[in-house]
Amino acid sequence: MLVHVDAAYGGALAFSDAQKAKLDGIELANSITFDPHKWMFVPFACGTTLVRDGGNVLRDSFDISPEYLSEDRGFADAEYDFFRYGQMGHADSTR
Repeated sequence: MLVHVDAAYGGALAFSDAQKAKLDGIELANSITFDPHKWMFVPFACGTTLVRDGGNVLRDSFDISPEYLSEDRGFADAEYDFFRYGQMGHADSTR
C-alpha cells in the first residue's frame, strides 16, 4: 500500500522544535507534498514532492517510453542519453 501525506500547509512544522511532534509518523509515508511558498516566503511556483525511493517510484509510475525514444535505438556515439538524463539519473550515481 502506498501512503501519501499532503503536508502542503502543515509540512513547515518540521522546522519548528516546538511543533514538529505534530508530524510524528510522517517519516513512514511513501510520499509527501510540501509547499514552501505557503510559509517560507519563497516564490509561489515553489512546490515539492518528496518520494521514498523516488527515482524508481516516479519513473515506474509516470515514465513512458515511446519506441522512438527506446534505449535500444543505437546511440552508440554518446555516453549519456541527455534527453532523459534528468529523469533517469546516471546508473553510477551515489545520490
